Amino acid sequence: LAENRTGASGAIGAEAVFKAAPDGYTVLFTSSSSTVTLPFTMKDLPYDPNGFSPIMAAIEPLIVIVIKPSLPANSMREFVEHARRNPGKLSYGSSGVGSTFHMFGASLNQTAGIDILHVPYKGTNLGVNDIMAGLLDMGFGSLAGIGPLIKGGKVRAIGVTTRQRTALAQDVPAIAETVAGYELVGWYGLLAPLGTPRTIVDKIHAEISRALKTPEVQERLVSVGAEAVESSPRAFTQFLRSETVRWGKVLKEAGIKPAP
Repeated sequence: LAENRTGASGAIGAEAVFKAAPDGYTVLFTSSSSTVTLPFTMKDLPYDPNGFSPIMAAIEPLIVIVIKPSLPANSMREFVEHARRNPGKLSYGSSGVGSTFHMFGASLNQTAGIDILHVPYKGTNLGVNDIMAGLLDMGFGSLAGIGPLIKGGKVRAIGVTTRQRTALAQDVPAIAETVAGYELVGWYGLLAPLGTPRTIVDKIHAEISRALKTPEVQERLVSVGAEAVESSPRAFTQFLRSETVRWGKVLKEAGIKPAP
């Protein structure tokens, strides 16, 4: 049974799992922003961010950077050069302060040495609508959601956030080809309440891994522009630690503090 507990950028769902019995019957399916950046951007978090047993990162959606068609740039290199000539004059949108795409943009500013203004929206789609309308210069989106707009010429894709080009979008170069060191992924993973027996964690991991390998799931992931990850509980634990350090640094350099 899947129960979608929305609200507070994922904190409500995380709190429910944090307080659940560690018996394997309640697990959290969560995203990178809710797990890694929320402790830095929300005061009085209703749960301990270390109070979970990592199971696995399961899915990585391909993230694409897009710009408005009227912008005088046809590539990532041209966009970066244009941004450097116009510091503080370009804008990018996200679904809110501390969201995944906010962090992607802040990291791009820091890595490329540019200054693009962040505009928080109440949802990613609202920002994409403003890119199409020419009111916003740039944004990020999953290939699943923004792919049809790219094909229709409503927005222009200039890069993917993965280290290298991917078969999911063969014609779109990696941002790292222009901005050295820029490699970011969004992900969805599973966490259990802290104290869940390792045998149960391993069993859930094995079953999810088995499901991710089935042709039906593989085809479905490709159709929505995503890939299976299947990391081990140990690898996912180490990954979460490194991501927390990484994004904590980005947030600090960007001057982003917990909302009052």
